[in-house]
Amino acid sequence: MLSSFDIFSYKLPSRIGKRKGLLLRITDSNGRMGVGEVAPLAGINLESLSEAEEELKEVKKKFLEGDLTPISLLPSVHFGLSSALSHLAMEEKDFSFQTIELLEEGKEPTLSEVKVKIGELSVEEAVTRCSSLLEKGHKLRLDANGKWELREALSFCKHFKPSDFRYIEDPVHRLTHFETFYEESGFPFAVDRPLLSQPLEKILSLKGLSHLIIKPMALGGYDRLQTIKEKAGLIPLVFSNSYETPIGLLHTLALADRLSPKEAVGIDPVVEAPFFKKLVDIRSGFVPSSLFLKMPILFSRLTKL
Repeated sequence: MLSSFDIFSYKLPSRIGKRKGLLLRITDSNGRMGVGEVAPLAGINLESLSEAEEELKEVKKKFLEGDLTPISLLPSVHFGLSSALSHLAMEEKDFSFQTIELLEEGKEPTLSEVKVKIGELSVEEAVTRCSSLLEKGHKLRLDANGKWELREALSFCKHFKPSDFRYIEDPVHRLTHFETFYEESGFPFAVDRPLLSQPLEKILSLKGLSHLIIKPMALGGYDRLQTIKEKAGLIPLVFSNSYETPIGLLHTLALADRLSPKEAVGIDPVVEAPFFKKLVDIRSGFVPSSLFLKMPILFSRLTKL
């Protein structure tokens, strides 16, 4: 039984501006602690942070009253709460994983497998960048973020062959054009953002679909993701974080280990959190159980709600 349920807020600088979010800390009658992060991201999540905070406070009230009646939760709240509960019951287990490096502007990649965001580039710029990386022997996964029109995506593909890339994520603006893109180019695609707003069955029926991009903060925790995995069948799941702090990233890695252990994990830049005493480089591809179990968080540096 839970003995405490605390909610903390944070506001931190990041490469995408001020990153705001919540941490929840639960403890049981044996003194064990579980921590989760609730940080919906504008432009990705359908819910706002204020909506998530209001719901999380209601969940706190129900839990402390011993009311465990199932309720429908917002995705970010579901992820944070299920993370904290899983953390509470977690046993010792190290995590090893492959990392997909997000190529940042003006930097040379350090890993062999690289994710390149091409949606903000012109077709010519994207062709130049990808050609250079392929010549250097890098394996590429591309992300157009759904910002290209069909004609732009097809024009880009004329410069390459399908085997040059693992996939192109959200290659065109309209989901109704995904199949046309595949039929006219032969390039497989991955689906990311349409997973938040379109029926899963519709997405899984698309010709050319090769991977599903899973962002737990935007889709929910283990139970919901397990359902997606079961329905997806042989379609691989590629897990990715959503510019959270290391707490959210650690839980994303744990979910990837449980649900898609053979796939590399996409790690966007992590929000540096002064309240988290990072003991190892999470990007190294190895997380010791001690980092998870101890979760070195300085709660005194957070605002308690």
